[in-house]
Amino acid sequence: MPRKYLLKFLLAVILVAFLAAGWLYYDYYQRNTYQDRNYNKNHPAVTIYLNDDVNIGQVNTLLENLKSTKGLIMVQYLTKEEAFGEYKKGIQNIPPEEIQLTDDEVKQSLSPKVNVYLKSSASTDSIKQLVENKSFIKNVVYNPRPPKSN
Repeated sequence: MPRKYLLKFLLAVILVAFLAAGWLYYDYYQRNTYQDRNYNKNHPAVTIYLNDDVNIGQVNTLLENLKSTKGLIMVQYLTKEEAFGEYKKGIQNIPPEEIQLTDDEVKQSLSPKVNVYLKSSASTDSIKQLVENKSFIKNVVYNPRPPKSN
């Protein structure tokens, strides 16, 4: 009789251990996946600055080519005006006396750009090949990514 209860008790302990391990793994996976996805949606992996005289056809072709990139989350084209709006949003918490450039100086320095958002595991190699030798591209910046958090 006691052996029967001991066997049931051991089975219950094993079942609880498996359920706890599964729950802990799921919680860890969800937390890291969400943080990774959230970071990557707010910080582009690559920013492609375009010449001021770029035409919409060139932009559309570039966007279509970029959409075939493995690990792509999103591609976003910003005109000079939209880039200025992004700049203004980024400095809204900075005291005015610390801002060294006037709005006109900033507007003159900005270019239309394309932000490419990638999953953290994705490589930028295919993007490097896509933007190579394009006359309407001024500069390409491969933004650093933070290490994965635990």
